[in-house]
Amino acid sequence: IVDYRMILSIGISGIKQKISLLNTDESKAFRDSIDAFSLFIERYAKAAKSLYEKSGKEGMKTVFENCFYLLENPPKTFHQALQLVWFVHLFLHAEAKAPAVSFGRFDDYMYPFYKNDIESGVLTRDMAKELLMCFWLKCCEGDESQNLTVGGNIENELTYLCCDVTSELKVQQPSLSVRICENTSEKLWQKTAQVIKSKVGMPAIFNDPIVIKALENSKVEKNDAENYAIVGCYEANSDGNTFGTTANASMFYLHDILIPFLD
Repeated sequence: IVDYRMILSIGISGIKQKISLLNTDESKAFRDSIDAFSLFIERYAKAAKSLYEKSGKEGMKTVFENCFYLLENPPKTFHQALQLVWFVHLFLHAEAKAPAVSFGRFDDYMYPFYKNDIESGVLTRDMAKELLMCFWLKCCEGDESQNLTVGGNIENELTYLCCDVTSELKVQQPSLSVRICENTSEKLWQKTAQVIKSKVGMPAIFNDPIVIKALENSKVEKNDAENYAIVGCYEANSDGNTFGTTANASMFYLHDILIPFLD
């Protein structure tokens, strides 16, 4: 899980500014990477603009305008924020080719954009639901175990929407996980049961007090432990701050362990 909250708050321009203040051996690599990411988005923007000019579809106009906007600015709308999260997700796969890149506490960092758009009247619940459905379907073009976590000490309308989209679409990605705690509402219990009833094999349910205590016992800072989300199948990690693996055997090589004993 990368720090989606950070990039949504400062955008590409903010990251470039942070890099400009660095004076390390890695600075050039950071600059090259963010420049490549900008070019990556710009190509999508130009392609979307070309499609709009050919088709005249207003939806495509919104897409290319959002893409060009994100090149220089942090997202302002729910649609823009969702687009930037998807671009980050794609670019991580292009850079690392790694499975199980996950979205973290989606209903936490995306909710401010949803709330602002709903209150200002530029977005309705149904419009947000359609955008989420498109996002879910795009995830199905990728690998397995793209985990998306909701619930826990955060619960809002976006939490319920994620459950609704999962139960209605019945697709395998993203992998929905629901955090449960003593303050979990009856509404979220019902939404969780609704997803289970849809027979999609989700959500995975995580017991907050147990998971948080286990992370703290593993020397994870309290705030990070309380802010955990699920990576892949069931690895509990904090957004951008921890990297715990429980089933990834490729991290260890038996011959490396045994070689010292050959002497």
